[in-house]
Amino acid sequence: MLRTQEKTIEISKTRLKRVLEVFCLTFPFLKPSYFSAFQMYDDIFNALRIGAFSLITAYYFLIRRKLSPIAILILACNVYILVNTFSQNGDIYGCAKDIFPIVGIVLLYDVLINDSIDIFIESQLFCFEIVIYINLFTQILYPNGMIVLKKAFHSGSSNWWFLGYYNTYTYYFIPAVIFALLYAYKTGLHIRTTCLLGAVLISSLLAKSGGNIVAIVLMIVGYFAFSKYSTIFNYFNYWLMQVGFYVLIIVLNAQNTFSWLVNDVLNKGASLRGRLLLWKRTIVLIDHSKWYGYGVREGIERIREVRMGAWARYAHNLILEILYQGGFIYLALLCCVILLAGNKMMKDRNNKAARIISMAFFAWSIQSFVEAYMTPFLFCMFVLAYYYDRFNVVKSERKIRFII
Repeated sequence: MLRTQEKTIEISKTRLKRVLEVFCLTFPFLKPSYFSAFQMYDDIFNALRIGAFSLITAYYFLIRRKLSPIAILILACNVYILVNTFSQNGDIYGCAKDIFPIVGIVLLYDVLINDSIDIFIESQLFCFEIVIYINLFTQILYPNGMIVLKKAFHSGSSNWWFLGYYNTYTYYFIPAVIFALLYAYKTGLHIRTTCLLGAVLISSLLAKSGGNIVAIVLMIVGYFAFSKYSTIFNYFNYWLMQVGFYVLIIVLNAQNTFSWLVNDVLNKGASLRGRLLLWKRTIVLIDHSKWYGYGVREGIERIREVRMGAWARYAHNLILEILYQGGFIYLALLCCVILLAGNKMMKDRNNKAARIISMAFFAWSIQSFVEAYMTPFLFCMFVLAYYYDRFNVVKSERKIRFII
């Protein structure tokens, strides 16, 4: 009996060590936006990202591991946009700063999922729990924000908490919900999942973020109430929502029919008309460079191009932003990523892990009607989708004790 107990303790310590190791590799890429407001902290996180990226790439070389097809395609997308930005004299530094963490975390996920799925889920959930609970604490402690920052190119200001301005919360909340649901599915334990979902909803409410509230509520309700009807509620149909919105609102100008969604439900207020004007002017720009777009440009350049306010530093629609940055070539590459990630999963769309992971794209698509989010941990959802079958539960698996 004593030997068994000692062995169990030793295994738990080894497991904890591995979880913390993965946490240290992941956290630099999860950088809370609050630290971006201070140059010194931003530089520290950039250095940590470089260190984590170096360790990840060294691991690939040491074990001579091949990249998965999904990782190669995501890498191709980001290399293309970097080369395109360079060739068109765009904001090469800003572009590199955006794509570096995407490539780093995608490579990390590609390794971890194939190494130990339990350690992977546990470490990622732990990462998101830390930043979301700290953010909720700062929202309660500082109702008007930890700091108030002047908006770039604008006379207004914004309140920032630990995760930054509320518009950035989607970067963290969507993957956090997915890992929380996967954890409950794999272990049969629901306390951590329930607490994290509650924290996400309360944070959205305290920040008065209509877009986040709608996306997260629909994501959670959609999973528990509708995802089992997978003929309609599935990965590809969630992406088709994005196409449908683009055609109806942006191409056919059917905004009066759907103004309740963009204007009221998504809490965008009077900005609806401004967005419609921005979309029209962005389409005119895209029309002059359909195939290649313009690469990543500095915010001030974008504002001058569309002759609008400071908020118009990007297209405020995912499809338009993709076409602006990389044209039809970039759109085609990203469509290949979408197809590759979901093709196998769609054949098994009633699978519970597949249904959970698909909800990330449901929420992402809803938010992308009026925003243009292409961030590291959202891109990583494609990697989860590609490897969805690794998350399946075997009968004996729930007997494993998770340590955190």
